[in-house]
Order: sequence, then C-alpha cells, then structure tokens
Amino acid sequence: MYSFTICVLAVLPTALFFVLARLERGTAVPPPTFILGWTLLFGYTLKGLYLAYTLNSDLTHRLAYFGDKNLDLGAFATVYGVMAFLVGYLAVGKTRLRLTSTSLRLHPTLTHIFYYGLFCVSLILMMTFFWKMGFLTQVMSLQLVATKYFVLEQGDYATSLGFLTMGGDFLLIFALYYAVFTPKLKALNVYTFTAVFLFLCYFLSSRRNAVLIMIIAFLMVRGIRKAPKKVGRKFARIVLVGVVLATLSFASQIRGRSEVSAKDLDLLSALEISAEHTLRGAYFMDISKTAAIITETKRRDVFQLGQSYTAVVFAPIPRVLWPGKPAIRNSYFVGDDLLDLRSKSGAPPSGIAELYMNFGWLGIGLGMLLVGGVIRLAYNNYLAAPDKRFARVPYAITMLCLVLFMLADFGMAVLFFIRYAIAIFVCHHYWMSILSRRQSDIPLAQRSLREKHWEATG
Repeated sequence: MYSFTICVLAVLPTALFFVLARLERGTAVPPPTFILGWTLLFGYTLKGLYLAYTLNSDLTHRLAYFGDKNLDLGAFATVYGVMAFLVGYLAVGKTRLRLTSTSLRLHPTLTHIFYYGLFCVSLILMMTFFWKMGFLTQVMSLQLVATKYFVLEQGDYATSLGFLTMGGDFLLIFALYYAVFTPKLKALNVYTFTAVFLFLCYFLSSRRNAVLIMIIAFLMVRGIRKAPKKVGRKFARIVLVGVVLATLSFASQIRGRSEVSAKDLDLLSALEISAEHTLRGAYFMDISKTAAIITETKRRDVFQLGQSYTAVVFAPIPRVLWPGKPAIRNSYFVGDDLLDLRSKSGAPPSGIAELYMNFGWLGIGLGMLLVGGVIRLAYNNYLAAPDKRFARVPYAITMLCLVLFMLADFGMAVLFFIRYAIAIFVCHHYWMSILSRRQSDIPLAQRSLREKHWEATG
C-alpha cells in the first residue's frame, strides 16, 4: 500500500499539468502547464516510480541511507506545491499586466553599436572560456574530459569561470532573435556557427543544463514549421526528443569518466549512465531528496529565512576577483551539510524544497501560489502581444527560468534571467530598428500575406 501511495503521488502532479494543458491548447506556443508537465515527467515522476519499485526490490538509490520511511513526505510536499501553483495560476485567469512601451528609444546607429559590440564581447568571453578550459586540446586529440573547473596557477582553489559563460547566455539570445525574425533560416551564417560553438563548449564542460536550455529554447521560439503534415510533425518531435536524450546521455558518459576517447563513445553505454543518474541519483525534484531536506532542516533547525534568495546580490562579482565570495547558490550547503553527499557540484534542492528550507510549509504554499500567478501573467501578456515575434523570446526565457527554479534552485533561475534580460533589451531595440527600416521601404499593401501572418503569430 505504501509503494502504491508513492506511485499515485508521483503521477498526480504531472497528470494535473497535462490535463490543464489539454484545456489550454490552440495557442502558437506551449502553455506553461504543458511545459511543466514534461518537466515533472522527466524530473519527478520517473524517479518517483523508480523509488516506489525499490521498496519491494533489491534496487537502491543515492539517498537510501536516509531510509524510505519519509518518501511520502517528499511526495506530499511536491503535490502540495503544485496544487498551490495551480491555485495561483487559475486565480489570475485572463488578467494581464498592461505594460506601457518603454520611453527609451535609442538612435539606430547607437543601437547597432550596442548590438554588435555586445556580440563581439560575448564571443571573446566564450573563446576565452574555450581556451582556458583546455577544450582546444580535447578537440585536437579527441580525448574528452568533463572539465568543469579551472585551477589557478597557485593551485589553492578552482573556479568554474562562470563569469565567462555569461557571454554564452548573451549569444544564445542573439541566435534566438535571429531565428524568430528570419522566416527562412540559412544553414551557413554567423548565428549558426555561434550556436554550434556554444553547444560544443557546454558539451565539453559537461554543462548538461546549458545544453538542454539551448535545445528547448530553439524549439520554443522556432517550433517545427517545416514539417508539412501532422504526422510529419509528430515524427519530427520524436526524432528531436531522441536527439536530445542521446546528446545528454553522451554528456553524462563523459562526465562519468576522468577521460574518454571520442571513438569510445557508445550510445547504449551513454543511455545506461544517463538512466543511472536520472533514476538512482539525487537530481531534479527527487522525492527522496525533498524528504531528506525537509527532515534534516527541521531536525537541525537550519531554516535559512530567505538567505538563499538574497545571496544573489553578490552574483555579479567574479570569484577570480573575490576568492572568498559567499556561495551564491545553496546547492553545496544541501549536498555537503544536509545530505552529506560531498559531490563537486553540490545538490540543488529544487524550488519546492528550497521554499521549505527558508520558510517551512507556509513558504511552499505562499511561494508556489505567487509563482503560479506570475507565470500566468507572463503567459497572458504573451497572448495579448500585438507582435508576437517580440514577445516570443521573453516568454520562452521566462518559462526556461521557471523550469530551472523547479528543478534546481532560485539562484540559478535568477542568474540566468538577469543575463538573458540584458541581451533581450539590446536585441529588442536592434530588431525594432531593422524592422522599422524594412517597413518604411515597403508599402503596406505590397507586403506579402506570409509576412503579415508571421507578425501576427510569431
């Protein structure tokens, strides 16, 4: 009966999101409920079903030393958080924020200077990251190593060089805007090469989250528009899901070894390692991890009272300049102090567990209620946008940051959002300038029906 309860609680939140998404279908982009349905399916439900199975078998998982008596506590906390999210989401209804257009209008010349200047600086940052992390040597020798940290010459500490990857976040937004405003994409252009270069950097550094963000972002802003038939589109989606899983699996295979030759990469082995991480590890919205965090936080009385949310103030300062900078994210506190995992990357608690770590059960209820309302407002504003091309990238980024909050923590979501927002501001004004110039050259009556439809639907 206990294992059956875990199964029900593992499936229920995902099912609620998909049912509501079914009622919201018919829009050009997937609604938040659809996105969260898939998020919970891979980040919560599969692990929950596996945990339920381990109760009656000899299989185990990463946090088995905490015992399995509190698994229902972790599952209940997740269901409680999802229900609060849905209450906030539904309570907003069709209300939207009536945002006035910004009064800041940059001169076209200044806009282009900012745009190409930021693009070049971002590319230089990522090239520096590529060089410092030794990726050129790996590519030339085809000996792949999961290099996540750069050890300084004095050897007293290592840094992830995260401030350099800020350039990659900027470049992703540049590529997304190009994909949105270009009806017919060209295979050979600077944005395509940039996207491939970013993918290579993230793959070699085993930044699986960054790889996944890139793939999902392009799918959300561009979609599968080239498949002429409904069956073709479904098949294309299946192929894309397969490609995504294979890519992440290869990244997991590299991460699981100290060094591996490119010729030794094997899809079956990669999928096996990926499944091992997903089912037996302590990743994402793991029921056992949530239960352990709630239990240990209460037992030790180490509630953070909002500290994990205010720590992002120190984020802009590179650790290279401030070696003693406090930890921005609480993944190391969770992994080392609460769960005793002692892993190099820590253990992000997930958004719901982090809310409990700060404000207890009341924090989960009120926090997820607020998140649900804010996300519904963002979705309503996208639907009401007069030109959805300008609204699509901000909406996609908002949904991606929501996924990061749910699967990782508040710090990661906010840091990505701030970086993306800077690039969105620059790209928004640049493409407004480009379109204004194009529209002034072509009379409205002579514009193609396809272009008008593209503006309306994005």
